[in-house]
Amino acid sequence: MDLVEASTNNTLKLQYSNFQPLNEKSYPYNGVVSIFYKTAAGIINNTITFEYNKVEVGDKELKFPFNIPKRYDRR
Repeated sequence: MDLVEASTNNTLKLQYSNFQPLNEKSYPYNGVVSIFYKTAAGIINNTITFEYNKVEVGDKELKFPFNIPKRYDRR
């Protein structure tokens, strides 16, 4: 998957691999995120590589330890 910011041409590339079965579906256990962005010194590349060794799929809705305040105004 490639995402490109139109105004700057900065790019984020996401690659998944090592798909394994998980609850009747396939789940990627490896991934690489590459970020390319322009600076005054030139194009910078940052790469993040990740690997899952245990994946669980729950049947309950996720709960987060915070709430969005009612006075929050989306801009």
